[in-house]
Amino acid sequence: QSGSVQWIVTTSDKSTTFERQTDIQSINGTTDLAHVFSVDPSTQYQNMYGYGAALTQSAAYLFTQYKNKDANAYWALMNQLFNQSSAAQNDHSIAINVLRFPMGASDFILPNIDYFTYDDTEWDYSLSKLSLQNAQSYQIPILQDILSINADIKLILCPWSAPNWLKTSWQQPYPHNFDSGSFNDTAENLQVYANYFVKTLNLYESQYNIRFFAISMQNEPLNCPNSWIVMCMSPQVQIEFINVLAPLIRQSVDYSVRIMIYDHNWDNTEYALTVLSNSTAYNYVDFTAWHCYGGSVSAQSVVHDAFPEKEQIFTECSGTGTDDFAGSLQWNADNIWTGSVENWSGLVTHWNLVLDQNHDPHNGGCSDCRGILQFDTANNYAITYFEEYFGIGQYGKWLDAVYPAKRVASSMKGGENCVTGIAFKNAQQAQLASKLVVVINNFCSDSMQIAVQLQSTAYFEATVPVGISSFLW
Repeated sequence: QSGSVQWIVTTSDKSTTFERQTDIQSINGTTDLAHVFSVDPSTQYQNMYGYGAALTQSAAYLFTQYKNKDANAYWALMNQLFNQSSAAQNDHSIAINVLRFPMGASDFILPNIDYFTYDDTEWDYSLSKLSLQNAQSYQIPILQDILSINADIKLILCPWSAPNWLKTSWQQPYPHNFDSGSFNDTAENLQVYANYFVKTLNLYESQYNIRFFAISMQNEPLNCPNSWIVMCMSPQVQIEFINVLAPLIRQSVDYSVRIMIYDHNWDNTEYALTVLSNSTAYNYVDFTAWHCYGGSVSAQSVVHDAFPEKEQIFTECSGTGTDDFAGSLQWNADNIWTGSVENWSGLVTHWNLVLDQNHDPHNGGCSDCRGILQFDTANNYAITYFEEYFGIGQYGKWLDAVYPAKRVASSMKGGENCVTGIAFKNAQQAQLASKLVVVINNFCSDSMQIAVQLQSTAYFEATVPVGISSFLW
C-alpha cells in the first residue's frame, strides 16, 4: 500500500472547505511519531454503503425552481452532489450514494397542499386508485435527474403514514386523520397495506425503472399524535405487518428489497429488540434504522450486540436554527459520521438535501430545520453549504455505490482524546479497488502532527488542521 495518498480537508473555522491538499507519499516501515492512528484492514466489520440525505418534496420543489431558473447551474450542482464517476479525480463532488425518499407526504411538502399518501380514495381496498401522481410533480423528475448521474445510488423508501382509511383516526376531519392515529391492524388491513407497499414498489419500477434498496415499515412509529403527518405503530403491530409484507415482497417484487424496522431515536432499544425477538420477523428483517433526536448513539450497539447478524443503519438527523459550523461539525463527527458507524451503522442519511433561507417549504412539523445546503431564494438562489454537506463528502466520497466497503479495525495512540478517526476498505471490485479511506477528526485547539500506520508495513505523516481530514490510500 505504498505510493501517493490523496488528502481532502474541511476546517472547523470554515477557512478550508472540502479542498484537496497536496498528495502525501507513504513510507515503508513504522513511524516514530507520538500520535499514531493505526489501521488493520485484515480485521473487518460491517458493510459500509455510504453517506447521504433525503429527497423530500420540499427539496425537490426547490431543485425544480433552481433548474427552471438556470439549468446549467442546476446540473453543475447535481453533479457536485451525486457524481461518483472517477470519484478520486472528481475533486468537487461529495459523491452521495444513499438517498432517503418519503413514500407519500412528510412534514416537508409544500404548505398549500394537503397531506397525502399514494391512495387517498377511502375504502379502496382493491387499491385500484393507487397512483404515484403526488410524487410526479417534483420528487420523481428530480430523482430521475439524480439517477442519470449516479444510477447505482441506494434509495430508501419510507412512509410517514398509511392511507388514513387504514388508521384508527380515519373518522377525524382532515388533517387530524393524518396527524394522529395508529395503524388499524385488522387482518384485512394488514393485507391491504402490504399490497399497498408492493404495488408502490412495482409502480416505481414499471413506470420509471426506479428500484429501492430498502423500505422502512414506518417513519418514527412512536412519534404521535403530533402537528404533522404521523402514524403510530407498536412493535407488536410492526411484527404483524412484517410477517404479512415480507413474504409478499419476495413473491411479488422481482428484485430484492431490504426490510427496515424502528426508524426512530436512540432513546429506545426495546422496540427493535422486541421486533427482532420474534423468530418469524427476525428472518425477514435486514436493518434497524436510527434517528438522532433523543438518547445516545451507543443504543445502536445494544441492538447490534443482541442480534449481531442484523445490520444497523442511521437514517435521519437534521441541522436546526442558526448554523454553528464548528460546534455542529464536531457534534456530527462524534455522534453521526464516526459515532454511529463505530456503533455499527452501515450508512448515514441526513434529512433534507436543501431548504431555503426561511427553513421552508414545510407543512407543520419542524419550523427551523436546515438542509445540508440552503438556497437563498431572495438572493438569486445563492447557495450556503452547511457542515452536513462537507461531512457527507469527507466521509462518503470514496465509498463505492455498487460494492459496499467494510469498516476496518483502527485505534488512536496519543492525540489527547481530541483526535479520533475511522477507516474503511473498498471492495476489490470497487472503482477505487481495495483502497483504504481514513478519516481523521482533529478537535484539539491546534493542528496536530499525526501518522497513519498500516499494520507494521507502511505509514504516512500529516499535520492535520482543526477539523476533518480524509485520506485515500
